[in-house]
Amino acid sequence: MKKPLFSRLLGLLLAVIMVFTLCACGSGTKEEAGSAGEGEKPAASTEEQPAGETGAAGKETLTVAMATEPATLNPNFHPQGTIYPVINQICEGLMYLNDEGTLETKLLESYEYESDTSVVFKLIEGIHFQNGEELHASDVLFSWERCTTDPVIASTFAVIDFENSEIIDDYSFRLVLHEPYAPLLWLMTTPMFYVVSQKAVEEMGEEAFNRAPVGTGPYRFVSWESDGTITVTKFDGYWDEDNAAVIPNIVFKVVGEAANRTIMLQTGEVDLAYDIQASDAGIIDDDANCSMYIGTGLGITFAGLNWQANDNEALCDRRVRLALVKALDRQSIINVVYQGYAEVCDSYFAPTIWGYDDTYAKANYGYDPEAAKALLDEAGYGDGFELEILVTDDATLSTIAEIMRNQWEQIGVHATVTSLELATFLDHYTNSDYDLMLTNLTNGVGDPDDTTNKMLTSDKQPVYKNDEVDKLFAEESVCMDIDEREQIFIELQQVLQEDVAWIPLATPSVLTGVNNHLSNLPNASRIFRRCLSQVTWNEE
Repeated sequence: MKKPLFSRLLGLLLAVIMVFTLCACGSGTKEEAGSAGEGEKPAASTEEQPAGETGAAGKETLTVAMATEPATLNPNFHPQGTIYPVINQICEGLMYLNDEGTLETKLLESYEYESDTSVVFKLIEGIHFQNGEELHASDVLFSWERCTTDPVIASTFAVIDFENSEIIDDYSFRLVLHEPYAPLLWLMTTPMFYVVSQKAVEEMGEEAFNRAPVGTGPYRFVSWESDGTITVTKFDGYWDEDNAAVIPNIVFKVVGEAANRTIMLQTGEVDLAYDIQASDAGIIDDDANCSMYIGTGLGITFAGLNWQANDNEALCDRRVRLALVKALDRQSIINVVYQGYAEVCDSYFAPTIWGYDDTYAKANYGYDPEAAKALLDEAGYGDGFELEILVTDDATLSTIAEIMRNQWEQIGVHATVTSLELATFLDHYTNSDYDLMLTNLTNGVGDPDDTTNKMLTSDKQPVYKNDEVDKLFAEESVCMDIDEREQIFIELQQVLQEDVAWIPLATPSVLTGVNNHLSNLPNASRIFRRCLSQVTWNEE
């Protein structure tokens, strides 16, 4: 007997948003460390400033280094990953993923599927925003419907029938869908679905709200300085006492150079540093005052193949595509580029994502240059062929591309590497103007649909077409039984792997540097996307 979605999802992993990034993201093989588990930028501030520091361990302010300044702090209009470190302190959604990757409710007393296209949500009463206003059902629908005005993410909300969705009372609402949509609750863990104060938006205006958001989280916004520094402070009216902020203040500093983030961690200028380079991991581990916090990532590095929308006929032959895989020593790429802080990826999303299956690839994708040559001979390309690798002007990806070029040269495939600025690279991707593109693909929080569906269905990308794949994606997206849906994804991966739809390479580790005084850190895999309210200072 099938179990309804609402009784099954709490036992499973992750939700999803797909983002191309310039930095590697993914999964690692090393042991997790730690104790647990654009536009103008005028300063924007609230009336209060945070308290000052009181000493080493037990100080009042946690200082965090992040690689990139967010373009906005408005969660509903900003799907990019750069917003996560800050916005997760200020705003919350109705669903979230705990440190184990299990889906749980937030702000909710309950939810229930009335049918495959109708869900009733009941909010916890007495929750207040940081401006003192009580959270009501109208705030939720207001937050979500605003997203339909953003052309970048409007399609994400197209499944919701806002016209027929309705407020039941102050704390309850009915969400109506145009059709069944299995990934819904997973998707609701992303910032796009976070809840903001309708009154704050209407009183401040969207532009001001973009720089000074008001949510229900354990920290409230204080300031955003012209140098990119963002400060939040403990919200004393936070509804969830068990998860109230421990350290009173957090200061986020933008430090673009990875080496500088490492230095600032070593000198104590920052207490936590995101996006540490693999080359610096040993430096941090050798320092008595700080440690590497290493997590299994949520994304993959891969080579996307265009074998149906260009003139490179060799790529149209499955034997050639398989030869390209078997000619790659992917472990050596990990050893050289990631210095071991990654693992070989054999499927189309990271092993951390539920439903992952690599059965076919494990048996057929192994490094074997002689077998690769035999496949080329069989396909009529024994004398080789030419191939262009497109890559962004990113040092890590460029290094990988050169290694791939050298390894393919050994089997007679003559590849050239073309490095492009990100905007130009994306133009080539959008126009299907490439042989092979090397990039990263990140699941924001994990359901396999969003990652793979956007890249591998023929109605979204002309570079790959398989009617069976299209059929399976259509089935999984409306399948409301989670066990059946997982089996569909397993079948999907087997078809994609046998097709060699693209070449998966690696799942890089999530590398974060931490001061040894810190404890009770979120799961290392998800620390970039977690609230830091429970982080504490060790006793001296």
